[in-house]
Amino acid sequence: MSIRDVLRIRRGRQAAQLAALVVLAISAAKADRLDTISYNFQVDSGGGGASALWNQIAPLEIYCNDFNNDIWVPAQNYSATLSDITPTTLGATRFGQLNAADFHKVAFTDADSDNDADVINNADAYARYEMAAYLVSQYDFPGQGDPYNSGIQLAIWEILDPTAYGTPNQFAPGVDPSAALEMAADWYSSFGTSDTGRQTYLADYRIVSDTTMVCAKLSSGACDPDAPLQGGFQEQITRVPEPAASLSLAFGLIGFFAARRRTRQSTAR
Repeated sequence: MSIRDVLRIRRGRQAAQLAALVVLAISAAKADRLDTISYNFQVDSGGGGASALWNQIAPLEIYCNDFNNDIWVPAQNYSATLSDITPTTLGATRFGQLNAADFHKVAFTDADSDNDADVINNADAYARYEMAAYLVSQYDFPGQGDPYNSGIQLAIWEILDPTAYGTPNQFAPGVDPSAALEMAADWYSSFGTSDTGRQTYLADYRIVSDTTMVCAKLSSGACDPDAPLQGGFQEQITRVPEPAASLSLAFGLIGFFAARRRTRQSTAR
């Protein structure tokens, strides 16, 4: 075996090791800082979306799903966590522990004869987060504060409206969320009893929650399982890059460093 072959094998091993390290770093990194930058999507009913940075690097667009708390824009160094929208990953979210009976019932103002209202009213927190995230995906960005977008925001608030809270329509008394509520219920029902399609659609959606939230206490001092977590900033829903994008970034970095190494070796020779 020639020296050139040995060097080629060694470079291949180094590239593989670098790939493993980069992929490991991406998968193991725990994002825990949220900096809000500016409002980028405002609706007439209040709420909407804002631009933010995750760990001072990754840009995010965040959208309000929690009408009873505040988040300041701009502001730095919120302590935050990202939760997948799956049945087993909602423990760090504000409403994740609630059952269907712990939410206010929604009502449509139209004369719809189907059971869309029942779909929402019989849904637990997991299903409601799914519907809320779907509605986030349906915002019409050019419209900003038009009735369509305002209806979506109010519908998200009504879907995630615990009985321990006030009523979200106090913030938007002139907005009708019926069309958006029906849209969310129809989307949820379109997958039947299987959640695979819904999880696939929402694979890159996350819930942004404050890590400082605490449980509401009963008179006995125990946590109230039927109340949302208290304190912290206003919870948001966001969309993050797909894992494939992270892998592309990793291998792009590998190629960059490998090219630099080859340049240096050629210069040295």
